[in-house]
Amino acid sequence: MIAKRIWWLSFATEKGNLGVVVVRGNTMRDAMGRAWALGINPGGEVQGYDITRSPKIADGSFSTTERKLSAEEIARWGGR
Repeated sequence: MIAKRIWWLSFATEKGNLGVVVVRGNTMRDAMGRAWALGINPGGEVQGYDITRSPKIADGSFSTTERKLSAEEIARWGGR
């Protein structure tokens, strides 16, 4: 069964940002497990946001999931 929610997971340590991944998962815990299983969890602590209803997801302008985002993609979304 394909998860219906899309999660933005931001990873960091006290030294700074380690990266962002966008993955599917029914819950944040599922999404974290998915990132780990795919080998795209960069470590550190994680904060997650359900972005399923984000306009960029809804209008199809951002459809790629299941990978670590580039710095350019993070900036386009308004992240740092």
